[in-house]
Amino acid sequence: MILAIFVDPPRIAFHVPFIQYPIAWYGVFFAFGFWLALRLFSLLCDWRPFTTLPGSYLSEKIVNYMMVGIVFGARFFHIVFYEPLDATMQDPWKLFRFWEGGLASHGGILCSVLATLAFVRHYRVPFFKLMDRIFPCGMLMGGCIRLGNFMNQEILGLKTLLPWGVVFQNPQSHMEYGIYPRHPVQIYESLFYFLLAILGLALLKKDARAGVVAFLLTIAMSLGRFFVEFIKEDQSVHTVGLFLNMGQILSLPMLLVGLIGLAFALNNRLKEPFATRIS
Repeated sequence: MILAIFVDPPRIAFHVPFIQYPIAWYGVFFAFGFWLALRLFSLLCDWRPFTTLPGSYLSEKIVNYMMVGIVFGARFFHIVFYEPLDATMQDPWKLFRFWEGGLASHGGILCSVLATLAFVRHYRVPFFKLMDRIFPCGMLMGGCIRLGNFMNQEILGLKTLLPWGVVFQNPQSHMEYGIYPRHPVQIYESLFYFLLAILGLALLKKDARAGVVAFLLTIAMSLGRFFVEFIKEDQSVHTVGLFLNMGQILSLPMLLVGLIGLAFALNNRLKEPFATRIS
């Protein structure tokens, strides 16, 4: 007898009054995760100050940079690396139709780093110390987003006979993937990201060298993402039949950057770009 957990979470959380526009649980978890990460960021900047600017001011000013970087980067990567290229060439405006769904975390991470560089250049704060505060917050947000994926019945795990296997009653693309007990990979990743957030806070408490928190979390996140992909259904049309899927391929350069950056950070060889207001 195969034990499994049968679930059918609703995708829609509520409808906007008067216009009856549906708000998906994924969007709720995304927005809540972003708000929670922003609040934590403000607290961390005051708890472990690295500039004369207060945390409330930094969080107020960085919010637009991060939102644009995360959303546009995640959408761009999803369209380029996960969907057919010919369909995008015929309809390039789909890059901007975020409400249709489809965000890739690797793109969100990369472009949030680029957005942080733009922020640092404008406000003249230490880049790597800023990233050390951003990354634990990003892990917290990532954990919330994966819970949204669970509610949306997407990013499916492979078949499993484990007693905690989950049977989604109405998974996205169920005709393609089938309905049977699967690894709840969304929960696996969510818990992993929450643990990484705690690890980042612990390292900040120990006053680790600039860049250590950001690069160590990059390494851990890349490794975790690489291995969990082995028990996921392939999501990209470009890696069907390959040994590695797109999530693993995109994780490898992040892992390399993390390893090189951590080596530099541990040897105090990182140079803070544009920083002039270090307290």
